[in-house]
Amino acid sequence: MNGSGHDSGPGRRPGLELDEPLALSPHASVKIRAGTELLVLPERALRLGGSGGEILELVGSGHAGRSGAAIVEAMRRRYPDQAEGVESEVVRFLAEMIEIGAIVVGADGAGENDAGENGAGVTQAPDITRAATALRADAPAPLNLIAELTYRCPLRCPYCSNPLDFRERREALSAADWGRVFEEAAAIGVVHLGLTGGEPSVRGDLEEIVERAVAADLYPHLVTAGRPLDPDRLSRLAALGLRSVQVSIQDATAEASDRIAGTASFEQKLAICERTRALGLALTLNCVLHRHNLASVPAMIALARRFDADRLELANTQYHGWALRNRAALMPARDQLETAAEAVRTAEAESDRPAILFVRPDYHSERPKPCMGGWGRLAMVVDPTGRLLPCHDAATIPGLEFWNVLEQPVEACWARAPGMQAFRGTDWMVEPCRSCPARERDFGGCRCQAFALLGDAAATDPACALSPEHGRVVAARRVESSEDLVYRG
Repeated sequence: MNGSGHDSGPGRRPGLELDEPLALSPHASVKIRAGTELLVLPERALRLGGSGGEILELVGSGHAGRSGAAIVEAMRRRYPDQAEGVESEVVRFLAEMIEIGAIVVGADGAGENDAGENGAGVTQAPDITRAATALRADAPAPLNLIAELTYRCPLRCPYCSNPLDFRERREALSAADWGRVFEEAAAIGVVHLGLTGGEPSVRGDLEEIVERAVAADLYPHLVTAGRPLDPDRLSRLAALGLRSVQVSIQDATAEASDRIAGTASFEQKLAICERTRALGLALTLNCVLHRHNLASVPAMIALARRFDADRLELANTQYHGWALRNRAALMPARDQLETAAEAVRTAEAESDRPAILFVRPDYHSERPKPCMGGWGRLAMVVDPTGRLLPCHDAATIPGLEFWNVLEQPVEACWARAPGMQAFRGTDWMVEPCRSCPARERDFGGCRCQAFALLGDAAATDPACALSPEHGRVVAARRVESSEDLVYRG
């Protein structure tokens, strides 16, 4: 028994007793790609190292109700030479899985002996995914596909991540095209699919797209603004295999939310939240934070609890696209961020639901974030025209050549396109990144931000305090604010 899961577990969960019945969450899946077991959750996917997959098999799914003690005993029988360390390792892994929502406690079912050795929680991939395509050694197997189905959207949010010239980029992929992309992506490792845009529900063929995602053994996750999607259509999508829904909320009241969205939409968003929960789908509320709504964080937490959301994402604005154009109107003050962070800490001390992700803006941090988990490392974006990219904004960097899935196989676009190789790994780095001990964690920060602010995509992200250009970010924190929002055109 050699390690039981992905890195950085939280340790034993307070209150976890080994006689408690456990089950795999209905919102979690374990999939297999090229012999590797992968845990898929509504917002992410993880590689299961060591004996993590074995433990989740023993946990089982549905109402198996196998206890932690029974799982420990089963693992001891499998690894008799390591029996002394089995309990601590299994308990640590179970605690971590409970923490991230992969395992639920208190399963009500037939009893621990009904979960067989080949537990029902593992979803075997179809043949196309088991026969994985060989990838270049310097092109790791991706886990996530972000499918930008369209740039059309009824909302006009001034922080939209879509490109400024989005109207010139028409959707070119049919549902059949997307189905082929899904199959080819699964063949090189992808398990999680984010259906996004723009607003994906403006597409009349969204149902067929979801069907094709399920047929390719992907976990389909819908990112929606809540309109024109309606509750009845959401029910149809769920029946076809949609697993989870993220609903964007611009603020905690109709007046404030509709002002930022640029159109009346708040009540429709709430209706989608309500139907999502009624259907038993995983629900994430996402609110992009900025100067105009940071004071609403406590109310947004209350709104998430009203709908018993699984997750609340409070992601401060990242300044790309429309957000960069609106930086002076959106940039928060330091005290606003600290007050909001304290509200999150208080809420987390009160309850573990929903799970809250509070992401500080790069401009108020001292270290950069690993954009998309690293350039061309974990996630791919396919835009409406068919270009395969490492992130939403990469096409704004001139001189990079990305390939189109309508012209090349997904494997080639991911592994061999010059643009995908440009900043993959660490060999491209300059100082201070090249000798930085954090280079394998943050990968030099955001290449798009470095280009947008410095005109050099290979430079250290100026959000990093070690960058010689960090002063530009510090100065932007103090830029004279504006009340004038430029809405998405």
